[in-house]
Amino acid sequence: MECLGFNVDCGTLAKGVGVTVMGFIVFVGSVYLILSAVLGRWMGYLVLVVSFAGWMAVLASLWAFGFYSQGPDTPVNLG
Repeated sequence: MECLGFNVDCGTLAKGVGVTVMGFIVFVGSVYLILSAVLGRWMGYLVLVVSFAGWMAVLASLWAFGFYSQGPDTPVNLG
């Protein structure tokens, strides 16, 4: 049985999407709540966005270039 072109049941796909969205809301929201309580609403948002962008840049560079401390034979673009 397929759902939206994926080889997954529609109920399982809906649960997975729901859990992912709620996890993002809960974890990012709790960090934003703490930052906004300490720094204020706007500065907390800016700190959160800059931190998230930096983290994504680090992960993207590891994904694109590989982890070269394991040696020059480390495969790249494997995710």
